[in-house]
This record gives sequence, structure tokens and C-alpha cells, in this order.
Amino acid sequence: AAAAAAAAAAADADLGRVILEARLSCRDESGIDVDLEHRSLQLHLCQRGLDAARRFLEEDNTLAPRFVRRYLRPLSSWLHEQLQAAPPEMAFTTHHVEGDLEEIVCWYSSHASITGQARCCLGPQARIAKNMS
Repeated sequence: AAAAAAAAAAADADLGRVILEARLSCRDESGIDVDLEHRSLQLHLCQRGLDAARRFLEEDNTLAPRFVRRYLRPLSSWLHEQLQAAPPEMAFTTHHVEGDLEEIVCWYSSHASITGQARCCLGPQARIAKNMS
């Protein structure tokens, strides 16, 4: 386990500094927060959003394949949107955001629909946390 952690740390170093850190939750239809093993997703300077999302879902949280399929594309798109909306200070500090996986899926569905109509009432408006670094 220690060797795997050391290998992951070395791989992260190759990806550059963390430019975006997302604190994520996952609330079910009843509003109950599903327990994620890790809630923090880090996107590095030289890392694709899709790769960061996949790592968060598959490796960090070991979600079942059906959940990875459900969340991967929406989460990747949401990360891209958060980067586009980030303030210029992100060039020097890590940008911090918060979101909920189910709300992100809903947001993604509304953006991907042909009619453009939202399919749910919730939107994953990122709750921007204070930049801490």
C-alpha cells in the first residue's frame, strides 16, 4: 500500500501543481448524502479533466462501473466549466469549488438535451470556496 501511494505521489508530481480542487458530495433522490471515500478531486496543470474525473471515481472512490459511467462525462464537463469560470488568480493559486455529483449529472443532462430544457430543478452552481493557497 505504501509503495502504491509513493507511485501515485510521483505521478502527481509529473502532472504539475494543482490548479483546481473540487470538494464533492453525492446526495441521492431523498437528499441523503451518500458516503464517498474521498471527497476531494484535484485537477493538475498537465492533466485532462476526464483523467482527473476517472481517477476520482475509479481509484479514489472505487465506485462500481455503472456509477463511473453515470458520473464520468458530466463530471469531466463540469470541471471544464469550472476552469472556464475561474478567476485570473488561478494562475498563481489553487481554485476551490464545491459540487454534488447528482446535481452535476442533472446540469449535464440539461446542457446536452436537444430542447435545451432542464430535466430537473437542481443546478450544480459551484459554490466557490475561498482560495486557500
